Amino acid sequence: MLIFWAYAGFELSTLPADEVREPTRTIPKAIAAGMSIVIAFYFLTNMAVVASVSNEVLMASTSPLLDATRSMFAVAGGAAGALVMFVGAGALLSIMGSDESGTLGTSRLAYAMSLDGLLPHQLAREHPRFRTPYLAILALSLTAFVASLFGSLTALINAAVFLLSLVYLATCLSAILLLRKDPELAKRLRGRWTVPLAGIGFSALLLALIDPGIWVVGTALLAVGAPVYAYFSPRKPLKERREEFYSPESTRAAIRRQRRRFLALPVHMVQHLYRRLKAHRRA
Repeated sequence: MLIFWAYAGFELSTLPADEVREPTRTIPKAIAAGMSIVIAFYFLTNMAVVASVSNEVLMASTSPLLDATRSMFAVAGGAAGALVMFVGAGALLSIMGSDESGTLGTSRLAYAMSLDGLLPHQLAREHPRFRTPYLAILALSLTAFVASLFGSLTALINAAVFLLSLVYLATCLSAILLLRKDPELAKRLRGRWTVPLAGIGFSALLLALIDPGIWVVGTALLAVGAPVYAYFSPRKPLKERREEFYSPESTRAAIRRQRRRFLALPVHMVQHLYRRLKAHRRA
């Protein structure tokens, strides 16, 4: 369960599908490429740790990455401490980035579900200045904080994997039903049956490996959440906000904003330069 948690979250890349060109092709490629990079990075990191630190030390270690760094750069003398701090800072930044992407992704999901009438309308309220679903972000952050107070890290990860496995299982079953309802779409999709069937098998395997105590905790959470959802969910979409959110003009504006933000900006500039050079050659 702990190993799988390191790879969870890939499904968040499907959320901005309405802002991606050719999402049926681009998003699967992005997921495959992203997962390949993550697997390679984790594999190489673990190889370095296992090769530089003994099993006895690793079993007793609370920070194996720092212990491995200290062992590998012991020959550097006084500089080893600075290198350990550098690696530790990188690890903290990685954790912060993961938390931020998870918070932003799940709050975006809650926002969209609220627009569709599947969650309370208050979660779709936007900040007047930053235009972010601030109530959804606050609600999710508060829930995560309360959960961290009542459960250990291992228990929280196992409970999260249990709930994720149920979601993955339901998603794969839904994909099969949707493909059966739309035969024309099914003909155009590669791996239309292989991927969901493999997902069902893997989700079932995860559920079988989960400790019975986590089953009890996860089922209790579902039992509490179901009536709360049934009571608060308005089941009436915010029609005007929903139409505005899904309108072509809104999508194009969102794409323009994304192209000029953070890592997307240099990519956008390179693409723009490439198009200009290509047009110049044609001329």
